[in-house]
Amino acid sequence: MLVQAIDLTELEIVEESTVQSASPTGGFFCGVGCDGLICGLWCGLWSLVWAIAALTSAGVPPMRNSKMSSIRVTVGVIFSLAILSLGGCAPRFTLPDTPWQLSLQGSAKVLLFPGDQSYQDGDSLLLMSSYTLEHPPTQIMAFSLSEREEKWRVDLPAPPVQAVRFGTSYLVATIPSESSGEAYVIALDAETGEQQWARAWGKTMIALASDPEQVWIAWEQGVASIDPTTGEARCTVANWEHPTRYGSQRALAVQRGKEETFIAAAAGRMVFFYQGHGREWKLLGNFQSAGRVLEIHALEGEAEPIWLLLAHSYAYSIGPDGQILWRVNNSDYNLDGQPVRCEDQDLWAFRNVMGKLYLVTPEAIVRSWQLPGGPAHIGPIPLPFPEHLAFGLQVSDLNGDREDELIVRSIQHLFVFDCRADLKAWAPVGIPEGKLVQQLRHSRLHRPGVAGGVIVTPGEEGILYFEVHD
Repeated sequence: MLVQAIDLTELEIVEESTVQSASPTGGFFCGVGCDGLICGLWCGLWSLVWAIAALTSAGVPPMRNSKMSSIRVTVGVIFSLAILSLGGCAPRFTLPDTPWQLSLQGSAKVLLFPGDQSYQDGDSLLLMSSYTLEHPPTQIMAFSLSEREEKWRVDLPAPPVQAVRFGTSYLVATIPSESSGEAYVIALDAETGEQQWARAWGKTMIALASDPEQVWIAWEQGVASIDPTTGEARCTVANWEHPTRYGSQRALAVQRGKEETFIAAAAGRMVFFYQGHGREWKLLGNFQSAGRVLEIHALEGEAEPIWLLLAHSYAYSIGPDGQILWRVNNSDYNLDGQPVRCEDQDLWAFRNVMGKLYLVTPEAIVRSWQLPGGPAHIGPIPLPFPEHLAFGLQVSDLNGDREDELIVRSIQHLFVFDCRADLKAWAPVGIPEGKLVQQLRHSRLHRPGVAGGVIVTPGEEGILYFEVHD
């Protein structure tokens, strides 16, 4: 049984592997650009502040004050001009040669919206608009991988955040609407996109999960199963006391055993574990995590599952008896990790957008590494995150050798690794360079799909098809 009120902040962090995927070569690119201008203006501003501080220093003779200010202004101006003249001088890393090649096989022109959430259902790739933008779009689109065309597109009452398939329908969860303040679950016909029903579920984030027999929801007040034909509540698993104190984030995972069902549900930092048989449910335990929980996944175990929890600034594995098997401390980890499973090696991979990729088992961290390319820069100043940020993750056997490959999408590139973190291939996806913030707001970074060994990923003006040659 799980112990009560486990506090992750007191646990010792498991040491991570520092294996890198590649050693890129370096060079420099110079030119008067926005990065250099920003650096120069910033330095100039501080030079001015420095001078004003010198001029207003109390207790300093006027002549000495004037000399000090002149020296400081001179040094500041020289430094600023040097930065301005260098402009966008920053290391430009060349991506390494690889044993395989990725070639563009074809494309399909389709109007895409910014986002990074997608769900592959057989031949259909469901693309969702970004819910992190200010005044975000509220669209969801189904794309046929084999026909290479849009199947349908639907406007929702609020931005979508998650989709699950149940029977002939997609059940789509949204964030709270800007107009009504309510979060919705909406049922769409999988073939036509026609809305079958929509139901409001409170004013916090909601999370969905399904097993072969039921659909479950974590919402403002607790956890329940819902009728997939109407959206009404069927069976209440738990009613949370004082739910608003937990925060608005919700996460949910379900694992069906031979006779019983296990549920892990998160409300903010609180995580609750339930075990049920039919309509009878009991709380196994709960704990308070070190950061709000964004995702929960059942890794393995029919009797009592092992859970992968991805939280803000933390990721960890928790065993059936409540012990923490491993923990990762990720700075600024605030997006979903998109975990995928390498079936042939029984490994899971997930990502921290601003940091590393991880290969893990339920019991241990196997590898952690960054995408090749070195750190990002503003002018000559290195930043504390990599140039290539890991967004969409997918896994598939691309060349028919019965070994899975890990596919990683960054803003401008597509990378293929084996499930030992060795880089096998990479290719640009045709996204022009630009300011990082603007790219994050407007890029199409949805998780890639795979159809017949061909990688399918959004590009600047449509869907791109890439083929691997080993």
